[in-house]
Amino acid sequence: MRGWGDIGDLDKARKLFDEMTERGCLVDVPAYDSYLEALCKGGKVDEAYKIFREMGSNGVEPDACTYSIFIRTYCERFNKKVVFVILEYHNWWVTKYGDIVSQPLDYQPIDFSGDTRTHCFPEVIVGLRIHDELTVDSSLMEGNVSIVDFRNLLDRAYWPRIRSLIQDEEWEALEKYSASLAFESSFEPESEMQEDQFKKPKLVIISRNGSRAITNENFLVRMAEQIGFEVNVLRPDRKTELAKIYRALNASDVMIGVHGAAMTHFMFMRPGSVFIQVVPLGIEWAAEEYYGEPARKLGLKYIGIQVCLLI
Repeated sequence: MRGWGDIGDLDKARKLFDEMTERGCLVDVPAYDSYLEALCKGGKVDEAYKIFREMGSNGVEPDACTYSIFIRTYCERFNKKVVFVILEYHNWWVTKYGDIVSQPLDYQPIDFSGDTRTHCFPEVIVGLRIHDELTVDSSLMEGNVSIVDFRNLLDRAYWPRIRSLIQDEEWEALEKYSASLAFESSFEPESEMQEDQFKKPKLVIISRNGSRAITNENFLVRMAEQIGFEVNVLRPDRKTELAKIYRALNASDVMIGVHGAAMTHFMFMRPGSVFIQVVPLGIEWAAEEYYGEPARKLGLKYIGIQVCLLI
C-alpha cells in the first residue's frame, strides 16, 4: 500500500486495503499506517483522518508512527500553520524553549487555561507519544527521520542567537584591541597564546552541586589542561540561556558529568564527539537506558565510568 501511495496510485492502495478486510486478514497498526501514509501523500488527508477514526472502533490502537504521519502531514499541508495549545502553561518554559518550539510553527503557543478567547480549529491532535528515552525511532517516522534530524532542528533554533553572541564578543574584542594599540608588543604574545589554545581539543565539564558534584573538580581541570585540553567548566541553572550552553557543547570534543538530568545536554554535542558519564553505584541500568544508549543513537562515542572505578 505504501508503494502504491509513493507512485500516486491510490486506487490500487485502497483496493488492497479493502481486500485485506474482505479476506479476513488481520488489519493491524502497520497496515493502517501504510494506508494512511499513502492517503496523506496523495493529498487525501480528510479520507485518511476518517480511516484513523475507524481504527479505534475496530479495536486497533494508533501508535507513535500513526500520530507522526498526521503531525508531519499537517505541518506540510498547512505550511507551518499549526498551533501548540498547552494545558499547563508556564512563562519560564516558553521563554527557555521558545527557540525550539518556534521552529516548526508560525504561531506562538496558546495558554489553554489562561487564554479566555474562543479558538476554532478544523482538526485537533491531543496528547504526546514518545518512541523511547531521548530518541526517535526512524522506522516509525515518515522519511526515516531520526534523532540526528532533531539535533539539526536544534542547530537551526540556536544559531541565530549564537551568531549574535559571537558578534557581541567580536565587538568587545575589537574595543580591547583598539585600547591596547599603545602596548602592541605586549599584546602579541597573548594573541599567539589564544591562537594556540584554539587548536586544542575542547573539554566541557558539567559542574553540579550536592550529590552530583565532582569533588576533585579542580584536579580534573588541571589534569585535563596538562594533557592538552582547553577546559570549559559549565555550571548551568534554570536561568542559564540554552543558546550559550548549546554553543559551548556544540564546539566541544568531550563532555563529562555526573549522572542526572543535566546529562540531557549531550543532545547539544556534535555526532562523533565523546560523552563521558560518571555513574554512581547502583544506577548502572538507568545511566545506560536514559543517556548511554540514546547518546550512541545520536552518533556520540559514549563512555560510562562507574564510581567504584574512581575510588
